[in-house]
Amino acid sequence: MITLLLILLVALSYSFFLQKEMPKYLSLQRTDLLKAIFPFVIIIHHISFKTTEMPLMDFRYAGPYVVGIFFYLSGYGLEYKYKKGNLVLKDLGKRLKALFIPLLLPLFVYSLLTLPFQENIVQHIYLTVKEVNFYLPYTWFIVILLWLYVAYYCLRTQIKSFSLFIVAITCFLLVLMGVLYKIGASGTCYVSNFAFLLGILGQHVERKYLLGGGKCLLILSLLLLVVISFAYVRGFPPFQGFALLGVSLFVPSFFIAYQYVEVPFANHTYVRFCKNLSYEMYLCQGISFLVLDKIGVQNLILYTVVCLLFNMGLAVGVQRITQRLFYHR
Repeated sequence: MITLLLILLVALSYSFFLQKEMPKYLSLQRTDLLKAIFPFVIIIHHISFKTTEMPLMDFRYAGPYVVGIFFYLSGYGLEYKYKKGNLVLKDLGKRLKALFIPLLLPLFVYSLLTLPFQENIVQHIYLTVKEVNFYLPYTWFIVILLWLYVAYYCLRTQIKSFSLFIVAITCFLLVLMGVLYKIGASGTCYVSNFAFLLGILGQHVERKYLLGGGKCLLILSLLLLVVISFAYVRGFPPFQGFALLGVSLFVPSFFIAYQYVEVPFANHTYVRFCKNLSYEMYLCQGISFLVLDKIGVQNLILYTVVCLLFNMGLAVGVQRITQRLFYHR
């Protein structure tokens, strides 16, 4: 957490040094940069559970916050489309198609690598589904996105009043959290979900409050980021359930600070390359960990580097094969 905070502070300092500290809209280029970076952060976050040493351990509790940033972007983007008059209920099918088709090949490969070695295949599949995964590790966020997309499209296209819509989507998120808690799902599956609501609200008030809040709002946001980041300095949260509060405060604070960050390299070829691979990189990490664990790479630094490179290679292969099979490109 502190590592991510330091990176943000360095980027802010650079922007102020250039005297380009005017707040900026959350443009497509700025969101693409985040989408290019955060798959690497998530992979390092999962690797961090293999060690108790810094700096990797600093990423151990970053996962829900990074997912929260992604959910914020999803809510923001959908609300932006709605305001532009480009959101209709029939588009939900296209969005779900884009969510599930890239999942098929990694799911097939992972199943081939694991199912033949399970003594009780049915029980094994049941346990993974109970963890809110599509059998493939770390796919719980796809399940959550499925429900978020369905809820948003159904409610937003039917409820014209923004206030009533916010009440409805909030109630949905509360019910979803209750169901996940009741079935024994990991807290990871629901502590980040309210960031989706914050993204909707953020898009709605961006011009009036976020861009017009001035330096006082920026200072308050930085203070919250510092407090939340250092709350994990002992290697664990200050109290049970802290992430539910922490994510809800951290994510909007992050975007308030991020609007002041200058991103001159957002259009760089490598950034666009990583952004286009971001979803496949999320999907392939379970396969990468499985293969490297079987090989038995012991050195953690070597494991991390090889894992990131191997995962990128898998993502490229999955993307190209999926495009040929399903999109005829």
